[in-house]
Amino acid sequence: MVQRFRAIVAGTKILDYILLALSALVFIAFSLSMWAESGQGAQVRIETPSGVYLFDLNQDKTFSLTGSSGQSSFTIKNGSVSFIDSPCRDKLCVKRGLLSQGGQWSACLPNRMFAKVESSKATDLQGTDVQSY
Repeated sequence: MVQRFRAIVAGTKILDYILLALSALVFIAFSLSMWAESGQGAQVRIETPSGVYLFDLNQDKTFSLTGSSGQSSFTIKNGSVSFIDSPCRDKLCVKRGLLSQGGQWSACLPNRMFAKVESSKATDLQGTDVQSY
């Protein structure tokens, strides 16, 4: 086992080490760029009967918007948004929970409210997924 390891090390050339170091640098640079882009440019688009509203997901706030059957309340906290109250009967929009990734959405159909997270990242939930493939 030790002899085999020594044979591998002896057969390794300087270009092999350079290639390994270059590959590691590319991996680290790619990882850092993906980490730096996370959360940038994310916003929530809320469509109501009275208009369309855009809110930044990086600014925590709680607010209400008026729909066709009353007011729906939303909260933005830690880069995610959620319905916290709505005048609908089943409260499916509230049960949907937190929305934080681009492409995620929730709707309160009786109140005619639609919330969708939009992001500048191409890696979010856009494009082909397992269910539509």
